[in-house]
Amino acid sequence: MTRVYGADLSFIHDAGFTGFARRAAPGLLASLRRAGIARGRVFDALLPASRPAVARGWSEGKGWAVLVETRCASPAALTRRIVTYRRTRKGYRRGEEVHRLRLYPAATLAAWLARAGFHVRSARGYGRYRLSRDRIVFIARRA
Repeated sequence: MTRVYGADLSFIHDAGFTGFARRAAPGLLASLRRAGIARGRVFDALLPASRPAVARGWSEGKGWAVLVETRCASPAALTRRIVTYRRTRKGYRRGEEVHRLRLYPAATLAAWLARAGFHVRSARGYGRYRLSRDRIVFIARRA
């Protein structure tokens, strides 16, 4: 299995960006239970959208910082350059990752899931937690 995030970015993601999942999980799990989807898969996807050509941002926490530059060559192609800084015993370690994303319309993703043998529903968020307009949640269970 290929790692999506390096060790430092994984640490930073867990340390600084899991609040979303913690807030969304109870509303989401209750909804799945009510819908009878015990063995389903739930994930969200970034959709093609109008974005600025280049956007930059940063976040920091105890012992880490992350800088992100997002470039959009087209509505369907996005590249993120991610620079991480993580405190170690010897100081701060710098890392860099480049993530290239191909973005597909929601209907295309749903059709692929259906062809793979899943019943698919989509939602605009996790439970009461709403996502931005350029993200969608898929709830898929084996047909």
